[in-house]
Amino acid sequence: MPTAYSVPPAYKNKNLKLLSEYGKDTAGLNFGKDIFKSYETRFREYDNTVSQGLKTNLYFVDFNAGYFVNPSANLHFYLGYRYRNEKNDEENQKLSYFYVGIRTSIENFYYDF
Repeated sequence: MPTAYSVPPAYKNKNLKLLSEYGKDTAGLNFGKDIFKSYETRFREYDNTVSQGLKTNLYFVDFNAGYFVNPSANLHFYLGYRYRNEKNDEENQKLSYFYVGIRTSIENFYYDF
């Protein structure tokens, strides 16, 4: 018989994949990647296109899995792996690491008034 209160599943996993292509700023030119640069230093006023600048490919992957230790307090233990690769004609930056964590969400269900 179903109840009104449902317990979340004990095991959860989440996977995220991202592929992107953008134009990177080069040789002191402002193509728009760095949002903190002045608008007055832009490359040109008109005829701008998406991905102008140094063509750069970004590949980002995040895999994680978790387990609910205590569903009533939403106590959640998780571990994961993250990989990032940013590649263009000048450089190839790779970053990868494993991580673990504990997360909870404790709420007060009373009112002080």
